[in-house]
Amino acid sequence: MKLLCQHIAFLLSRCDCVIVPGLGAFIASYEPARYDENENCLTAPCRTVVFNGALTRNDGILIGSVAQSEGVSYERASEIVGHEVDTMLSELHADGRLTIKGVGIRPRRSSNMKIPLPMPPIGRFPLSRAPKLI
Repeated sequence: MKLLCQHIAFLLSRCDCVIVPGLGAFIASYEPARYDENENCLTAPCRTVVFNGALTRNDGILIGSVAQSEGVSYERASEIVGHEVDTMLSELHADGRLTIKGVGIRPRRSSNMKIPLPMPPIGRFPLSRAPKLI
């Protein structure tokens, strides 16, 4: 499962959508910096990931990534991904959630998850402490 999690996180850093055949799709979108008037803070831009359990059809990107990095055929990579997806689904059903390192946690009861993936620099910047620009 670790291999698949690494590929999902890697591909999300380069693509807006990663489909995991048999599991669902991770869809990333950019959120710009925001100003919170109530707290007088500026929040850094980030990428938010939403999970869609309805998109399960293989688009070849994830399996191609596994095949290339592992030096195996596409068919063998498809078997590897299938086995790892089975492991992920078992964990999801047993624990009620699935943790994907570098991406976040998917609860069993929800087909959607929203996970902020910060883009450097990260954090909130109180404007009362911000340096004055000359």
